[in-house]
Amino acid sequence: MKRTLASFAAVGLCLAAPGCCDGPEPAAPAPTATVAQPAPAAGKKPRSAATEPSEHFIIAFIAAEPEVGPAPLRVQFGTDDPYQRLQSPQYRWEFGDGSPGSDLKNPVHVYERPGNYEATLVVTEGGATDEDSVEIQVEAPTGEAE
Repeated sequence: MKRTLASFAAVGLCLAAPGCCDGPEPAAPAPTATVAQPAPAAGKKPRSAATEPSEHFIIAFIAAEPEVGPAPLRVQFGTDDPYQRLQSPQYRWEFGDGSPGSDLKNPVHVYERPGNYEATLVVTEGGATDEDSVEIQVEAPTGEAE
């Protein structure tokens, strides 16, 4: 299913710590932290809530625009930190087509050949890691039969 630009603005990355995101301040340090994740987009597999033994963790969500189109398909990938809590995150993108990945926060990638590809983002900071993926559907170039 193709996402709109509005859904791109809704994606984000959050580093949650005790008392963050307007949550209650715990009386004592909690052994684990859990954050509910939004419902998955249509056609995506649901993920369980992230649980880390440390006092913080990362939630990674990605966007791709467009997700469907003819080859060569230029896709703008992105992620965001709406709470401005990440200090020095590391990003690792794999585009699923055998090409080199990227360490940029919001890379652009061109898919040259028709096919279905799964692009994956892994975000790491302070020992916490999370990942998300999106399917990219590249169609035959306009005017060519599949």
